[in-house]
Parts: sequence; C-alpha cells; structure tokens
Amino acid sequence: MALSRRARIWLIVLATLAALLLAAAWLVGRLLQTERLTALILDRAGRELGLELSVSEPGDYALRPEPRLVLIGLVVRLPGDDAPLLRAARAELSLPWDTLTGGEAVVTRIGLDAPALDLPALRRWLDTRPASDEPLRLPRLTDGLRIDDGRIDAGGWSLERIALSLPRLVSGEPASLALAARHRSGDLDLPIDLSLRATPRETAAGLALDDLVLHSASPSPLPAFDARGRFEYGDRIRLDLAGELARWPEDWPTLPAPFDARDLPLPFTLAYAGDAALSAPLALTLARDGLRFDARLAVPALLDWLDSEAGSPLPPLTGTLQAPQLVVEDIRLEGVRVEIVEDAPAEDTTQ
Repeated sequence: MALSRRARIWLIVLATLAALLLAAAWLVGRLLQTERLTALILDRAGRELGLELSVSEPGDYALRPEPRLVLIGLVVRLPGDDAPLLRAARAELSLPWDTLTGGEAVVTRIGLDAPALDLPALRRWLDTRPASDEPLRLPRLTDGLRIDDGRIDAGGWSLERIALSLPRLVSGEPASLALAARHRSGDLDLPIDLSLRATPRETAAGLALDDLVLHSASPSPLPAFDARGRFEYGDRIRLDLAGELARWPEDWPTLPAPFDARDLPLPFTLAYAGDAALSAPLALTLARDGLRFDARLAVPALLDWLDSEAGSPLPPLTGTLQAPQLVVEDIRLEGVRVEIVEDAPAEDTTQ
C-alpha cells in the first residue's frame, strides 16, 4: 500500500529523530567511558593548574543528579617533582554537564579520603603561578566539601587525622564548617576541635566573612572559646573578634589572686590589620573584674617561640597589665600596673 505524502514526511522525521538519538547515545557513551572521562578531567585540570595529575586505576562515575567522578589513588605533582604535592586514596568530584561539554571547569562537590598535602610543595607551586591583579574568588561548592583522615605536612610540624565538613559554599549564603585534627610538632600533640559559621561574600579586593561565629572545644593547652566578628582578605587582612574564653586552660600559668579561678569565663578581643604574611602585630585584650591585659604580638615570632625549646618561658610580646589589686606570695599590691617589654636581642660580647 502506497504511503500518503504526509505519512512519508512523518516517517522521515521519526527516522531522523531516531538516528539523532542513537548518535547522541553513542556520543554520550563514548564521552562517559571511565577511561575517557577520567583522562578528560585530569587533562583539563592539569592544564589549567600547571600540574601533573594521575590515578592508580580508572575511575568510576554516576550520572544522577549530575555527573560524579570517583578517582582512586589520585596523585598531584609539580612538573619535574618526584614527591607529590597532594595524594588521596579516593577523590570524589561532582561537576555540571557544561564542564564535560567544554564549558567552564566547575566542581560542585569535593570529597577526599586520606588526602596528604605537602605544604612546602604547595608553596612552590603557588610561586609558579602567573601574577594576577584579579582578586581571590570563592569556589561555588553547592554540594560542599568533605575531608576524612587528612594530613598536612609542613616540615617541622603537621596536622593529622583531619576531618572537615563544609556542606555548602556559595557567595552571599550562610555557610558552616566543622574541623577536627591533631597538631604534631616533635613531642607536642594537640587536639583541635573547631567550628565556624559565617556568610562568605566576594568583594572588590577579595573576600569577606560576615557574621562570623567561632567555637573552639579544644582541650588545654589550646583555649576553648566562643567569639563573633568579621574577617576580610584581599590586599590586606583584617580580623576583628570579640568573645570569651570558656575557662583559663589548665596548662597555662596561673593568674595571681584574686583572678586565679580557672573555671570563670574571661572576655577577650582579638584584632589584626596587615599583610597576608601576618607580619603586623596582633592586638589582644583580656578583661575581667577590673583586671585588664592589653598585648601586641607578632605571629612569626610567636611561631618561632613555640618551636624553640629554650629561651623565655613567656611568649614574645609587649603589653600592659592593670589590676585594682593583686596578691603575690601573700603580699597584697594595690593599683597595679605592669609594663611588659619584649627582650631585646642579646649583644655580641665575643669581640
């Protein structure tokens, strides 16, 4: 039976659609072959970052709700370096379809199992990046960031057993971060338990954290505290915090009476305004019941003091201590004001 002209037209349309669907299915299948997808992502990321990325075996992927790639045995190196900048037993990346079809390289979720970051190698890589006048921009992680059993090696110290959770990171939207880790330096082993809430936003100069709330539940000798404030990062860093130490840490030197109760909260403020190298001094104020301590200390000098096994038992700082009264070895002092001046470098007497 001869087909009508209209039927022939519809048959041609349906055949064309079927061919297009088969071609699309073949193209998607080719694109999403595990080896091809892994190579595509590693090649694009490596070229954009100036790094060499490899895996110990082909990855795996899922398509819903968006493409999700799992990389096993990820290794990231600086070109020419034998030691990895980053290793991870497993890395999970979620990325929109546009990234696979040639659009902007965007990742919406990152999950890392047992990552190990070499901080000196990271600094060497940062030194190779071309200079740019563009301010720092926030990544858009709509499905967040997760790190389990992470490690950062910095030569003289390390952070180990890092567990980090950041469910969502989008400029202008509230975000929350939880961090647990252990800081190790020689015989020193300090547990860290920190959480943060803030609204991150991009600024003309970089980024800011508005409505910043910090909570530390770390045990002594680290302080447990709650604080609120704001943070800005760009050409300069600006930090303003106000809060309370939950208690005076057990491992800190005992305050003189009548301020020696360790279980009472101690209000504080902390401020910094200076370059990203933290070369400008931190301004710290502690105050309670008439006792007031104003101090200024430089972070590089403080880190050197922490790493040193000799020298002054007090950190390098300058400041003023004021109190209506103090009791020192059964001697009552009224209207106390003490000026603390950092020791000057010792003179060379060998000549």
